Amino acid sequence: MINLYAFTYPSAVAKFKSSGYILTKVGDTKREVQTRLNEQGGSASYEIKEVVGEWKNLQRIQRDYEVHRVLTQRGLHHRAAEGTEWFKLPGATLEDARKYIDDVVTMLEGGKVRDAVK
Repeated sequence: MINLYAFTYPSAVAKFKSSGYILTKVGDTKREVQTRLNEQGGSASYEIKEVVGEWKNLQRIQRDYEVHRVLTQRGLHHRAAEGTEWFKLPGATLEDARKYIDDVVTMLEGGKVRDAVK
């Protein structure tokens, strides 16, 4: 089982908000999500990450690239980024981005895997 996570940076939200999407990194880990997030960027990061969401203990999705494949097929891969796991998720808020990934994860898992965010 894996845990899927997504995050962005405040500057990315500000930069792309007017374009109608939230630039978001989607990754996976077998450990706690916060442990993995702390490893990415670390002391080299100039901004605090904004967590878009976490999807824990997935049953069918084996790796993040299964979600990447769906997002890429939908034309959402952000090719201008240095990393390969950045996507342009439709919406204007983190909630919009979270819901978009929720829908993809639900489709791939065959059912909802987390409660609605309040």
